[in-house]
Amino acid sequence: MTGVQTCALPISGAEQANECLACPTGRYCPAATSMPVLCPAGTYRTEQSAEVSTSCDTCPAGKYCIEGTTTPEPCSAGRYSASAGATSQAACLQCPPGTRCSTAGMTVPTNCEPGTYLGTLGATVDSCTACEAGKYCPAASATPTACPAGTYSAASSTAASSCLDCRAGKYCPLGLEIDCAAGKYNPATKGVAESACLPCPSGHYCVAGTHTPEPCAAGKYRATTGA
Repeated sequence: MTGVQTCALPISGAEQANECLACPTGRYCPAATSMPVLCPAGTYRTEQSAEVSTSCDTCPAGKYCIEGTTTPEPCSAGRYSASAGATSQAACLQCPPGTRCSTAGMTVPTNCEPGTYLGTLGATVDSCTACEAGKYCPAASATPTACPAGTYSAASSTAASSCLDCRAGKYCPLGLEIDCAAGKYNPATKGVAESACLPCPSGHYCVAGTHTPEPCAAGKYRATTGA
């Protein structure tokens, strides 16, 4: 008596080995299988004739594989997967604020560059927003950080060291440098509020942003303050 040929065949009555069908992609067929078994979620199989579950390949990072997958699907833009074996789109993590995932299939989010920020979860944009004047944004910033009162910074500043002492003739309440109004002056640096600007003394005049009052020219006078 000849031996019995084991195979994957959904019907009974096979008489020859060539009646056993090749196990299809996305599945595996142990000996004596009557129906192919789906590769587990988190794995895939692109070729036919897999014999055991370990013949199914682990889904690569940046992609996910539902049960019976033949070709891994990339995580959608705005999401990423740093680890292999993701089982569904939901297993792909949303890119956190301060980063972006502008293309599908990413394994690591792209950090916002120094001097920029992004407060959105799952962002798909190509670039982050420039940090506003009066604030600074290190790499991967979700929100800008305000410069301390009495200091200021230019737009797209990258670090606390970008916040400079407020210059004489000005004041800096919120990281922004503001000129003292005409008729006032400020001889000191690090002015925090408008009260740092002093009335221009009599016999002098002060244009906006003045740190030293200018004397009235010979032949002229000013009896009051605040000119």
